[in-house]
Amino acid sequence: MANSIFSQKGAIAAIAAGAGALIGAAGVLLYHQLCNQKAQNEMHEEIVELGNSIEKIQRELESVRKNILSSADRRRLRRVSNSTSATSEMYSANEDDDEFFDFSSDQEGTINRDSDVDT
Repeated sequence: MANSIFSQKGAIAAIAAGAGALIGAAGVLLYHQLCNQKAQNEMHEEIVELGNSIEKIQRELESVRKNILSSADRRRLRRVSNSTSATSEMYSANEDDDEFFDFSSDQEGTINRDSDVDT
């Protein structure tokens, strides 16, 4: 009878130890699985954040390109406008100035049409 009690207690202890080891191993596997899932979620969040940052940088780059192109167009228009205004000032028909200058090669000097020059 003493042998059966020890053998019964030993069997129960072995079963308890086995169950404990099995539960511990399952806990370790579950812990590693949860850690891997957490790492994947963090990586996914970082990838989404990087994607948003890239989109923001692309929008800023496009805005800078548009500003550069528009400023280049404005400079080009300003140059054309300045050259047009300089040309129109040279050949303006709206001036009240009645002077006429003849720069032909067959005459010497400048002749003023309004002045009293005897020729």
